[in-house]
Amino acid sequence: MSVHVYTITYNEAFMLPYFIKHYRSMFPGCEITVYDNESTDDTPIIAMQSKCNVITYRTGDKLDDVRYLQIKNNCWKKHKGWVIVADCDEFCDINEGSLMRQEGFGYSIISFEGYNMVNLKDDMDFDSIHTGVRSTSYDKMYCFNTNYVIATNYEPGCHTAKPNGILTKSRDKYRCRHYKYLNPQYMLDRHRSFASRLSEVNIKYGYGGHYLY
Repeated sequence: MSVHVYTITYNEAFMLPYFIKHYRSMFPGCEITVYDNESTDDTPIIAMQSKCNVITYRTGDKLDDVRYLQIKNNCWKKHKGWVIVADCDEFCDINEGSLMRQEGFGYSIISFEGYNMVNLKDDMDFDSIHTGVRSTSYDKMYCFNTNYVIATNYEPGCHTAKPNGILTKSRDKYRCRHYKYLNPQYMLDRHRSFASRLSEVNIKYGYGGHYLY
C-alpha cells in the first residue's frame, strides 16, 4: 500500500523522532515529507538522517498561516493514493491493515476522533503519556485518498475543511492523539515563541491568536 505522510515543522527536534517512529510503525513503507519553516534547531538534520524528504520554505522568520494553508492544501496533489496530512504533534492511530480494510469498503476519507494528550507528571517522558482529553477540534481531515479527493480546502487553522471530489467518510472512527501538553514549560515556551513570530496577516485576521492568550 502506498501511503505518503506530509507534515510542517518549525523547531520540532524533540517531537519529530516520535512522529517518524509512529508513522513508520503504522505504515512501514510510507514516505514522509517534511516542510520545514527554517528551523533553528536540528529539525531538518533529524528529518534528513531519518530519510525523509525535506523541503525548506521561507516566511521571513514569521508564523504565516496563509503560507501554511497553501502548503497543506497542495503538498499532496502529486501523490496518487492514500495520504496523511498532519502536524508534527498529531499521531493518527490507523495502520496499514485498517486502512486497507476501509479502502475495501470504498471510503475515500478516514474519520478521526481527537484527543489532547496530557502528561500527568512534570517531565518530558513522551512514552509514559497515556491519558487524553476528548477534543472535537481535532476531529480533522488527516487521511484521505487522492484518487477521489481532488481538493481539501482546509480553512485557517486547518481544523476544518471543505473537500471536493468523491467524498465517502468511513463509519469507523480512529483516534488522533495530539501532543501539546507535554509539560507546562514546554507548552508555554512554544506559545511564546509562536506569539513572537506571528505575521502581520496573522495579527490582522486573528490567525493563531490563541498564542497570545
